[in-house]
Amino acid sequence: MDAEIREGPNCYENQLRAMSMCWSGLDSMGSYGATSNYSHQSGTCPTLPMTITTQNDQQQHALDLILIILPSINEKKPVPVPENLKDEAYRERRMKNNESARKSRELRRQKEESTQLRCDQLQQENHILRAELSLLRNQMEQFRQIFSISSNNLQQNFFSNSSVPGL
Repeated sequence: MDAEIREGPNCYENQLRAMSMCWSGLDSMGSYGATSNYSHQSGTCPTLPMTITTQNDQQQHALDLILIILPSINEKKPVPVPENLKDEAYRERRMKNNESARKSRELRRQKEESTQLRCDQLQQENHILRAELSLLRNQMEQFRQIFSISSNNLQQNFFSNSSVPGL
């Protein structure tokens, strides 16, 4: 049987059939057209032999993977509790949860408001500081001009005094 799978004109067809046993969605002939497009030569098939044992192992491995990936069928979905079955403890838990949610929303709203207020204050302070910086830069430029003028006057006075004969 191994020789029949490894050799002959049905080599690729047998491999595709074995793969389709592992993956139920695979069409062994229609998807690939293996028998109509290839001319097979006698001899050994270039791939490893596919035995029934390895087919079963591959099928079991694929099944294990599917079971791991798919969620459990036995998992229950939440079903709303009918009004007549709701007890006092349930009502109490719901009231506490609703109150907690209300408080949480209120705290978040207050935090957003305080953050916005602080942001507005910082923007105003930033505007004032930029205006002050601009004023100080203008004053500094004026002082530089005054210093430059007075420095030039001192130099002129110094040179004019040192050029006086007799000193």
